[in-house]
Amino acid sequence: MAFLTLECNIVFAQLEKSQTSVTATANSSNRKFLTEEEYLKGDVNGDGSVNITDVVAVINIIATGFTPTEPAVVGGFCPDSKHPHIIDLGEAGKWSCCNVGATAPWEYGGYYAWGCTEEVTPNKKSSYKYENMNLGTDISGTSYDTAHELWGGNWYMPSLAQVEALKNKCTKKDVTLNGVVGKQFTSSNGASIFLPSAGERIAYDGAMQSVGSNGHYWTSSPSPDNYRSAYEFGFGPYEVWTNLLSRNDGMSIRAIAK
Repeated sequence: MAFLTLECNIVFAQLEKSQTSVTATANSSNRKFLTEEEYLKGDVNGDGSVNITDVVAVINIIATGFTPTEPAVVGGFCPDSKHPHIIDLGEAGKWSCCNVGATAPWEYGGYYAWGCTEEVTPNKKSSYKYENMNLGTDISGTSYDTAHELWGGNWYMPSLAQVEALKNKCTKKDVTLNGVVGKQFTSSNGASIFLPSAGERIAYDGAMQSVGSNGHYWTSSPSPDNYRSAYEFGFGPYEVWTNLLSRNDGMSIRAIAK
């Protein structure tokens, strides 16, 4: 208990002193561990700032037997380079650590039209094979589920309700990871995922749009009113949204585990 009190005192002492945040980084083995310097600054979960989530991280460190000199995975990021990992965000669900088509959390991954496993072709007009076709009320787990078809196992495209949970149950922060701009989502249990601002590939001519500023991620939920659009989970600086977009555009996919 004395050890727990000491760690909490470090965090609370730094809460009053820390007024700035720093960029999240990852080392050459694709993971980020606490350093003694970070620990003594109060940034126990290593998310780049000192706040109440560090107290949660302290409790997790005690519960799992870690000490300040032992490696504790920062903010729920990956324990090793064998991606994808399941990151448990509590009420916000269990999410993949990286995008479909990516090999690390900061990589953009593939750009897929809704319901397709083939990527939208760069610099060339793409023909969407499911134009004006009814693919059902939710493609999660079907042959149109890009995540499940490409990754298999327990991976699926998230529904509109599941991305709304990510939006509403997590704190959001604009960060840069390994030089890539994106959004970090942190749950009440201290775990985090990073979604890169990968932009989107426009089907009309294959051109890229909003790379480095916005993220556009497909859900498994189609429009209830037509067969031409589906819901995306999007974000930009300081904002997060859900919106209907044309199904033939190439966008990112972040899988969820069921």
